[in-house]
Amino acid sequence: MWAEDVAWEVRTTPLLVARVTERFSLRDVRRARGIDDLQHGTDYVCVTRSGRPCRLAARVRRAAFLRFRDEFTIREDRPRTGHRTELEKIRAGDWADFYAYGFSDGKQVLYWSFFRMAHFDPDAPFSYMPGYGPKDGQDAVTRVYRIEDQPPGFVVSQGDERERVGKAA
Repeated sequence: MWAEDVAWEVRTTPLLVARVTERFSLRDVRRARGIDDLQHGTDYVCVTRSGRPCRLAARVRRAAFLRFRDEFTIREDRPRTGHRTELEKIRAGDWADFYAYGFSDGKQVLYWSFFRMAHFDPDAPFSYMPGYGPKDGQDAVTRVYRIEDQPPGFVVSQGDERERVGKAA
């Protein structure tokens, strides 16, 4: 399963990153160093239109989960590894500036959201992903947040690529 997840990430994350960096005119986009990902939750580094360096985190979910496009996930705990989680990095102020969150069929991005993490409220209402709660014995405890429960300014933009692809045909 782990190898399959890595292959999925390698194939789909560049699709999502290309879409949001094009849409927001981010430039000099490059993959972050492994240490940046591990310690700072940063998958890519880039430069904004104004010339400010920024850090970008990206997650792509499978098309089967598209019905949950009004939600996003953040890992709360990694009990087996002891690695710092996304939530711990966010609470410490040590996470990406932006979070690109999308859904893909493996060939193209179907839907995406672009979040400004300075406006993320980790204490907003959440639930646990079924099977990944604190008592489920998994290697990750994962929170599910509804986008609408986040404060104003959190959502930069969202896009339904299915509409865009349909109009181009």
